Formats: sequence, structure tokens, C-alpha cells
Amino acid sequence: MKIKSILILFVTMVVSVVLSSCEKEHEENPYIQLTNELQTKYKSFVIGDWLYEEESDKKKETVFLSLREDGSMQYHDVYNKREEVMIGGVPTLTDWKTVFDEEGTGRWSLRYNEYGPCLILTVVYSNNTANGLILRFESADETEMTCQGITVSNFVTYKRIKE
Repeated sequence: MKIKSILILFVTMVVSVVLSSCEKEHEENPYIQLTNELQTKYKSFVIGDWLYEEESDKKKETVFLSLREDGSMQYHDVYNKREEVMIGGVPTLTDWKTVFDEEGTGRWSLRYNEYGPCLILTVVYSNNTANGLILRFESADETEMTCQGITVSNFVTYKRIKE
């Protein structure tokens, strides 16, 4: 009988500690409510396939993001550049050179942290290396998603790819 009482006391203590620690964690994280509001407002818009393209005379980049409802994602980023050289006194652009061509799968989430709203990508590349990318999130709707660029610090607009 004494063992049963001790067991019940132990289980009660464990449950109390777990519940109080969860409650304390919730109180200590000021971003939970902001994250919930962010997800309520934008998560349905963020889900889908996105494309960002930028091209100038000397560089071009194409980023493809496929963000699924279950939190899984696919990612492909291709960055090319070329130089301007003098040939016979005439400025001439060289052929495009691929600086990097990265693709991977992983997880995504839309969260609020100390820097504000973020689109967080955890990418596992084809060579099994992993990288966490945190993009400052600005907005999303049926056709566009604006957030910080993957390879640049300015905000860029991704276009939804129609199915």
C-alpha cells in the first residue's frame, strides 16, 4: 500500500512539473502570440510554388521554392555571372558561368522572433549537408510573396507559379 501511495505521489509531482514548465515556457516566450497571428494571416497564402528571377547584364539568379502544407519543402537556387572583357578594344561579355546550383528538400515554417516575422527554411542539400535559412518575411497574397532574398539582404518578390 505504501508503494502505491509513493507511486501516486511521484506521478502527481511529474505531472505538476510538466504542466508548470509548459506554462512557464509559454509565459517566457513573447513571440508565441505574434507567431499565431502571423500564421493565421499568411500561412494559407505562403503554401504553394514560388519563383524569384533576377537578371542583369552580368548576373542572373533563379530561386524556386515549393512550400507544402505539411511543412515540407523543395528548394532550387541557381546563380550565374559573367564578366566584361576587352577584345580588340571592344568591351565584350563572356559566357555565363554558374557560380552555384543548389537544390534540396527540407522543412519550412513561418514564425515571429526577435527580428520580426520570418520564413524559416531548413534545407537538406543533395550532398546531405544541411543549412538553416532565415528570411525576413514581409507579406504574401494569392500571387506574390515578399521577403528577404536568399543570397541578397534586400527584400525581393517571389511570384506564385500557377499550376
